[in-house]
Amino acid sequence: MPIATGTFETPLAMRYVQQMSREFTDTEPDAGGGCSQVSLPGGGMARLQAGEHGLTVTLISDDPQVIARSKRIIEGYFEHVAAGLPVAPVWIDSDA
Repeated sequence: MPIATGTFETPLAMRYVQQMSREFTDTEPDAGGGCSQVSLPGGGMARLQAGEHGLTVTLISDDPQVIARSKRIIEGYFEHVAAGLPVAPVWIDSDA
């Protein structure tokens, strides 16, 4: 199954996990607030993990085209809400 992982360097990772959880699933993240899994438009799935150095986003789908679309959705989200945050992380693609 294709997987892509990207990291956004930000001190506000926990806040973005919470915002994205509400935006994409209308739910709250786990009790600690540092991780969540959301469904993206177009059928993609994203795991969000707040860490010490930023937000790690792992995209999962059976379809490589859905992974590519999901990357654009996540990057577009950050372009819209995260002024000053680098919106083009280095994505690492792999098969699980």
